[in-house]
Amino acid sequence: MTTSTATCPHCGAGLVPIVYGFPAPDAFEQVARGEIVLGGCMMYPGAPDDGCPTKGCSGPTVEAPARTR
Repeated sequence: MTTSTATCPHCGAGLVPIVYGFPAPDAFEQVARGEIVLGGCMMYPGAPDDGCPTKGCSGPTVEAPARTR
């Protein structure tokens, strides 16, 4: 796993990888250590690769693509 050198524009914390999909059991331990951020089960085009591990930080926002009928 690579580590980003970028920082959060909101709080200045170092960004960590965002893991998408159903989390493995050890993922919750990694979140608690600030090593990853869980991104949910759905990954949209333009979804960020890195996120802020600081609890309560708003971090980046991604709009879900509009549904077409």
